[in-house]
Amino acid sequence: MLEQNLKQRLLGAAVLIGVGIIVIPFLLGEPTDITLQSERQGYVEAHESSLPEREVPSNTRKNSAFVSAVKWLPEQNRQELSNPEGSGQEEALSSPLPTRETTLSASTEPAHSSVSGSPEIVGGWFIQIGSFTHQKNALRMRNDAASSGYRVFIKTIKNGTKTVYKVRVGPERDKVRATELKEELEGQMQIKAFIVSPSNG
Repeated sequence: MLEQNLKQRLLGAAVLIGVGIIVIPFLLGEPTDITLQSERQGYVEAHESSLPEREVPSNTRKNSAFVSAVKWLPEQNRQELSNPEGSGQEEALSSPLPTRETTLSASTEPAHSSVSGSPEIVGGWFIQIGSFTHQKNALRMRNDAASSGYRVFIKTIKNGTKTVYKVRVGPERDKVRATELKEELEGQMQIKAFIVSPSNG
């Protein structure tokens, strides 16, 4: 009788221990992994075999159909798609570019016209304020004197292959007035001027 009671107590204790091992982790929020490795593997294989085959997305098939349609476009349409603005580019390329000679002639023509536009005055006393071998320097001095209100012109003298551009102010009626104007120009423009008589003009 004692042995039977002892066996029942041991059996009950074993059952309680087993239940405690299973229940306590669940109560603590840490479930025990009691699934065997073999059962897991079988479960995974069974679900993999039951999964349906994946279908190719419809957009992929549409893309392939679009590519095939593009491949069979007519030759003329493909040329238009590849170069929609080709005609405009050809017209732009066919127009001739301005050459260096054209640019130089366009830039030098106004200078020549400016010199020719300055009439040479004959007679009277003149004050020469500059003499240059480069036309642009003569034009610069003429413009400076003209901006100050003086009557100024450029006298062009050719000596063989050499051309000299003389910038002169005047004319004045007599030498006295020419001398006064010479001193005025030298002080205002910070230059060295000299008087040209009517006989040497």
